Amino acid sequence: MARKNKKINIKLSKNDFDSSLLPTTRRAQFKDILNHEYRTLLLLGMWLLIFAIPFIFLQSFSNIFIYTYLNKNGGGLTLEEAKSFELTVTIFKDILLIVTYMIFSIGLAGSIRIIRNLVYGEVIFFKNDFILGIKKYWKIALFNSFVFGLFKGSTNVLSYLVNNYGSYEYLHLLNGFAIGFFYILIIPIIYFAVSLSITYELTFLKTFTISLRFTLVNLLISLAFSSILFAMSFIYYIGILLVVDLILIISIVFICPLYILIWHLFVTSKFDKFINEKQFPAIYKKGLIKGE
Repeated sequence: MARKNKKINIKLSKNDFDSSLLPTTRRAQFKDILNHEYRTLLLLGMWLLIFAIPFIFLQSFSNIFIYTYLNKNGGGLTLEEAKSFELTVTIFKDILLIVTYMIFSIGLAGSIRIIRNLVYGEVIFFKNDFILGIKKYWKIALFNSFVFGLFKGSTNVLSYLVNNYGSYEYLHLLNGFAIGFFYILIIPIIYFAVSLSITYELTFLKTFTISLRFTLVNLLISLAFSSILFAMSFIYYIGILLVVDLILIISIVFICPLYILIWHLFVTSKFDKFINEKQFPAIYKKGLIKGE
Protein backbone atom coordinates (compact mmCIF):
# COMPACT_ATOMS: atom_id res chain seq x y z
CA MET A 1 0.00 0.00 0.00
CA ALA A 2 1.45 3.34 -1.08
CA ARG A 3 2.40 5.64 1.70
CA LYS A 4 0.80 9.05 1.57
CA ASN A 5 3.10 12.02 1.57
CA LYS A 6 2.59 14.04 4.69
CA LYS A 7 1.73 17.68 4.21
CA ILE A 8 4.40 20.00 5.51
CA ASN A 9 2.95 23.18 6.90
CA ILE A 10 5.30 26.12 6.52
CA LYS A 11 4.83 29.81 5.94
CA LEU A 12 6.67 32.06 3.55
CA SER A 13 8.62 34.76 5.34
CA LYS A 14 6.84 38.06 5.15
CA ASN A 15 10.12 39.77 4.35
CA ASP A 16 11.00 37.54 1.40
CA PHE A 17 10.03 38.45 -2.14
CA ASP A 18 8.35 41.63 -0.94
CA SER A 19 8.92 44.27 -3.58
CA SER A 20 7.70 46.94 -1.16
CA LEU A 21 10.98 46.50 0.73
CA LEU A 22 13.01 47.68 -2.26
CA PRO A 23 14.55 51.14 -1.93
CA THR A 24 12.77 54.02 -3.62
CA THR A 25 15.80 56.09 -4.61
CA ARG A 26 19.33 55.38 -5.81
CA ARG A 27 20.66 57.05 -2.67
CA ALA A 28 18.63 54.71 -0.49
CA GLN A 29 19.76 51.83 -2.69
CA PHE A 30 23.39 52.67 -1.91
CA LYS A 31 22.70 52.24 1.81
CA ASP A 32 20.79 49.03 1.12
CA ILE A 33 23.65 47.56 -0.90
CA LEU A 34 26.16 48.50 1.81
CA ASN A 35 24.02 46.77 4.43
CA HIS A 36 23.38 43.56 2.51
CA GLU A 37 26.18 43.21 -0.06
CA TYR A 38 29.29 44.42 1.76
CA ARG A 39 30.88 40.98 1.37
CA THR A 40 30.36 41.17 -2.39
CA LEU A 41 31.98 44.61 -2.49
CA LEU A 42 34.92 43.40 -0.41
CA LEU A 43 35.41 40.38 -2.65
CA LEU A 44 35.23 42.66 -5.66
CA GLY A 45 37.98 44.84 -4.21
CA MET A 46 40.20 41.81 -3.66
CA TRP A 47 39.76 40.70 -7.27
CA LEU A 48 40.52 44.23 -8.48
CA LEU A 49 43.72 44.17 -6.44
CA ILE A 50 44.94 41.20 -8.47
CA PHE A 51 44.58 43.19 -11.70
CA ALA A 52 46.24 46.21 -10.06
CA ILE A 53 49.45 44.34 -9.15
CA PRO A 54 51.30 45.34 -12.39
CA PHE A 55 50.47 49.01 -11.76
CA ILE A 56 51.62 48.93 -8.12
CA PHE A 57 54.79 47.02 -9.04
CA LEU A 58 55.71 49.39 -11.87
CA GLN A 59 55.20 52.50 -9.75
CA SER A 60 57.28 51.06 -6.91
CA PHE A 61 60.04 49.71 -9.15
CA SER A 62 60.42 52.94 -11.12
CA ASN A 63 60.69 55.03 -7.96
CA ILE A 64 63.26 52.65 -6.45
CA PHE A 65 65.20 52.58 -9.72
CA ILE A 66 65.41 56.38 -10.02
CA TYR A 67 66.35 56.80 -6.36
CA THR A 68 69.00 54.05 -6.46
CA TYR A 69 70.55 55.19 -9.74
CA LEU A 70 70.81 58.84 -8.74
CA ASN A 71 72.24 57.96 -5.32
CA LYS A 72 74.82 55.68 -6.88
CA ASN A 73 75.78 57.84 -9.85
CA GLY A 74 74.53 61.26 -8.82
CA GLY A 75 78.00 62.47 -7.90
CA GLY A 76 79.24 61.91 -11.43
CA LEU A 77 76.24 63.48 -13.18
CA THR A 78 75.66 67.09 -14.01
CA LEU A 79 72.28 68.63 -13.24
CA GLU A 80 71.29 68.47 -16.90
CA GLU A 81 72.30 64.79 -17.13
CA ALA A 82 70.26 63.96 -14.02
CA LYS A 83 67.24 65.77 -15.48
CA SER A 84 67.67 63.97 -18.80
CA PHE A 85 67.83 60.62 -17.01
CA GLU A 86 64.66 61.33 -15.01
CA LEU A 87 62.84 62.50 -18.16
CA THR A 88 63.77 59.31 -20.02
CA VAL A 89 62.58 57.13 -17.14
CA THR A 90 59.38 59.20 -16.82
CA ILE A 91 58.53 58.79 -20.51
CA PHE A 92 59.31 55.07 -20.50
CA LYS A 93 57.36 54.55 -17.27
CA ASP A 94 54.28 56.39 -18.56
CA ILE A 95 54.30 54.25 -21.71
CA LEU A 96 54.41 51.10 -19.60
CA LEU A 97 51.73 52.51 -17.29
CA ILE A 98 49.32 52.52 -20.21
CA VAL A 99 49.74 48.74 -20.33
CA THR A 100 49.09 48.46 -16.58
CA TYR A 101 45.95 50.61 -16.91
CA MET A 102 44.72 48.29 -19.64
CA ILE A 103 45.39 45.23 -17.47
CA PHE A 104 43.53 46.84 -14.57
CA SER A 105 40.65 47.71 -16.91
CA ILE A 106 40.09 44.00 -17.55
CA GLY A 107 39.29 43.67 -13.86
CA LEU A 108 37.09 46.74 -14.11
CA ALA A 109 35.17 45.09 -16.98
CA GLY A 110 34.29 42.21 -14.69
CA SER A 111 33.48 44.61 -11.86
CA ILE A 112 31.04 46.57 -14.00
CA ARG A 113 28.93 43.45 -14.47
CA ILE A 114 28.81 42.83 -10.71
CA ILE A 115 27.97 46.46 -9.91
CA ARG A 116 25.32 46.63 -12.61
CA ASN A 117 23.61 43.53 -11.21
CA LEU A 118 23.69 45.04 -7.72
CA VAL A 119 22.07 48.24 -8.97
CA TYR A 120 19.47 46.36 -11.00
CA GLY A 121 18.68 44.08 -8.07
CA GLU A 122 19.60 40.94 -9.99
CA VAL A 123 21.00 37.70 -8.61
CA ILE A 124 24.80 37.57 -8.59
CA PHE A 125 26.93 34.50 -9.25
CA PHE A 126 30.19 36.25 -8.53
CA LYS A 127 32.75 34.22 -10.47
CA ASN A 128 30.49 33.62 -13.47
CA ASP A 129 29.31 37.23 -13.64
CA PHE A 130 32.84 38.58 -13.26
CA ILE A 131 34.12 36.42 -16.12
CA LEU A 132 31.05 37.24 -18.22
CA GLY A 133 31.70 40.95 -17.65
CA ILE A 134 35.24 40.54 -18.95
CA LYS A 135 34.00 38.66 -22.02
CA LYS A 136 31.36 41.28 -22.81
CA TYR A 137 33.15 44.52 -21.98
CA TRP A 138 36.88 43.90 -22.46
CA LYS A 139 37.04 45.87 -25.72
CA ILE A 140 35.29 48.86 -24.16
CA ALA A 141 37.57 48.66 -21.13
CA LEU A 142 40.79 48.38 -23.12
CA PHE A 143 39.96 51.25 -25.46
CA ASN A 144 38.95 53.67 -22.72
CA SER A 145 41.88 52.74 -20.48
CA PHE A 146 44.24 53.31 -23.43
CA VAL A 147 42.77 56.78 -23.96
CA PHE A 148 43.02 57.45 -20.22
CA GLY A 149 46.65 56.31 -20.11
CA LEU A 150 47.57 58.31 -23.19
CA PHE A 151 46.23 61.57 -21.76
CA LYS A 152 47.51 60.83 -18.25
CA GLY A 153 51.00 60.06 -19.52
CA SER A 154 51.04 63.17 -21.70
CA THR A 155 50.13 65.43 -18.76
CA ASN A 156 52.80 63.76 -16.59
CA VAL A 157 55.54 64.29 -19.17
CA LEU A 158 54.40 67.86 -19.84
CA SER A 159 54.42 68.61 -16.12
CA TYR A 160 57.96 67.28 -15.80
CA LEU A 161 59.18 69.32 -18.78
CA VAL A 162 57.59 72.53 -17.54
CA ASN A 163 58.76 72.11 -13.94
CA ASN A 164 62.34 71.29 -14.94
CA TYR A 165 62.87 73.14 -18.19
CA GLY A 166 60.10 75.73 -18.43
CA SER A 167 61.19 79.26 -17.62
CA TYR A 168 58.24 81.11 -19.11
CA GLU A 169 54.97 81.79 -17.34
CA TYR A 170 52.84 80.78 -20.32
CA LEU A 171 54.32 77.26 -20.18
CA HIS A 172 53.05 76.85 -16.62
CA LEU A 173 49.65 78.13 -17.74
CA LEU A 174 49.71 75.61 -20.59
CA ASN A 175 50.54 72.85 -18.13
CA GLY A 176 47.71 73.91 -15.82
CA PHE A 177 45.29 74.00 -18.75
CA ALA A 178 46.33 70.47 -19.83
CA ILE A 179 45.84 69.05 -16.33
CA GLY A 180 42.49 70.84 -15.97
CA PHE A 181 41.33 69.62 -19.38
CA PHE A 182 42.22 66.04 -18.43
CA TYR A 183 40.46 65.99 -15.07
CA ILE A 184 37.51 68.26 -15.87
CA LEU A 185 36.57 66.85 -19.29
CA ILE A 186 38.49 63.75 -20.37
CA ILE A 187 37.97 61.60 -17.27
CA PRO A 188 34.19 62.30 -16.94
CA ILE A 189 33.73 61.72 -20.68
CA ILE A 190 35.49 58.35 -20.36
CA TYR A 191 33.35 57.44 -17.34
CA PHE A 192 30.10 58.34 -19.10
CA ALA A 193 31.24 56.60 -22.29
CA VAL A 194 31.86 53.34 -20.43
CA SER A 195 28.49 53.53 -18.66
CA LEU A 196 26.67 54.28 -21.91
CA SER A 197 28.47 51.51 -23.80
CA ILE A 198 27.51 48.79 -21.30
CA THR A 199 23.88 49.95 -21.22
CA TYR A 200 22.99 50.87 -24.81
CA GLU A 201 24.02 50.06 -28.35
CA LEU A 202 25.49 53.29 -29.68
CA THR A 203 27.95 54.32 -32.36
CA PHE A 204 31.29 55.76 -31.31
CA LEU A 205 30.29 59.28 -32.34
CA LYS A 206 26.95 59.03 -30.53
CA THR A 207 28.64 57.73 -27.40
CA PHE A 208 31.11 60.62 -27.43
CA THR A 209 28.52 63.35 -28.03
CA ILE A 210 26.15 62.04 -25.34
CA SER A 211 29.06 61.62 -22.91
CA LEU A 212 30.18 65.18 -23.55
CA ARG A 213 26.64 66.46 -23.05
CA PHE A 214 26.22 64.56 -19.76
CA THR A 215 29.63 65.82 -18.60
CA LEU A 216 28.79 69.47 -19.26
CA VAL A 217 25.33 69.24 -17.72
CA ASN A 218 26.66 67.49 -14.61
CA LEU A 219 29.98 69.31 -14.48
CA LEU A 220 30.25 69.77 -10.70
CA ILE A 221 29.40 66.17 -9.85
CA SER A 222 31.64 64.87 -12.63
CA LEU A 223 34.44 67.06 -11.31
CA ALA A 224 33.91 65.65 -7.82
CA PHE A 225 34.52 62.12 -9.11
CA SER A 226 37.59 63.02 -11.17
CA SER A 227 39.02 65.12 -8.32
CA ILE A 228 39.31 61.93 -6.26
CA LEU A 229 41.75 60.57 -8.83
CA PHE A 230 43.57 63.90 -8.82
CA ALA A 231 43.88 63.75 -5.03
CA MET A 232 45.30 60.21 -5.23
CA SER A 233 48.23 61.49 -7.31
CA PHE A 234 49.52 63.38 -4.28
CA ILE A 235 50.21 60.22 -2.26
CA TYR A 236 53.52 59.88 -4.13
CA TYR A 237 54.76 63.00 -2.33
CA ILE A 238 54.71 61.05 0.93
CA GLY A 239 58.15 59.71 0.08
CA ILE A 240 57.84 56.44 2.01
CA LEU A 241 57.29 53.69 -0.55
CA LEU A 242 55.77 51.17 1.86
CA VAL A 243 53.19 53.71 3.04
CA VAL A 244 52.34 54.64 -0.56
CA ASP A 245 51.82 50.99 -1.52
CA LEU A 246 49.71 50.39 1.58
CA ILE A 247 47.48 53.35 0.74
CA LEU A 248 47.10 52.06 -2.83
CA ILE A 249 46.15 48.57 -1.65
CA ILE A 250 43.61 49.87 0.88
CA SER A 251 42.15 52.23 -1.71
CA ILE A 252 41.75 49.49 -4.33
CA VAL A 253 40.26 46.91 -1.96
CA PHE A 254 37.94 49.12 0.07
CA ILE A 255 37.38 52.39 -1.78
CA CYS A 256 37.45 51.41 -5.46
CA PRO A 257 34.31 49.18 -5.35
CA LEU A 258 32.41 51.96 -3.55
CA TYR A 259 33.68 54.48 -6.08
CA ILE A 260 32.41 52.37 -8.99
CA LEU A 261 29.11 51.69 -7.21
CA ILE A 262 28.43 55.35 -6.43
CA TRP A 263 29.27 56.36 -10.00
CA HIS A 264 27.01 53.70 -11.50
CA LEU A 265 24.15 54.67 -9.20
CA PHE A 266 24.63 58.29 -10.25
CA VAL A 267 24.71 57.63 -13.99
CA THR A 268 21.82 55.15 -13.76
CA SER A 269 19.68 57.84 -12.13
CA LYS A 270 20.59 60.21 -14.96
CA PHE A 271 19.88 57.60 -17.60
CA ASP A 272 16.50 56.92 -15.95
CA LYS A 273 15.62 60.61 -16.06
CA PHE A 274 16.79 61.51 -19.55
CA ILE A 275 16.70 58.23 -21.51
CA ASN A 276 15.03 55.23 -19.91
CA GLU A 277 11.70 56.69 -18.81
CA LYS A 278 10.55 57.30 -22.38
CA GLN A 279 12.74 55.07 -24.52
CA PHE A 280 13.48 52.04 -22.34
CA PRO A 281 10.74 51.60 -19.72
CA ALA A 282 11.86 48.00 -19.10
CA ILE A 283 14.94 49.23 -17.26
CA TYR A 284 13.49 52.48 -15.95
CA LYS A 285 14.27 52.60 -12.23
CA LYS A 286 15.15 48.93 -12.32
CA GLY A 287 16.10 47.72 -8.86
CA LEU A 288 13.81 50.25 -7.21
CA ILE A 289 10.14 49.84 -6.33
CA LYS A 290 8.94 51.56 -9.50
CA GLY A 291 11.36 49.58 -11.61
CA GLU A 292 9.71 46.26 -10.93
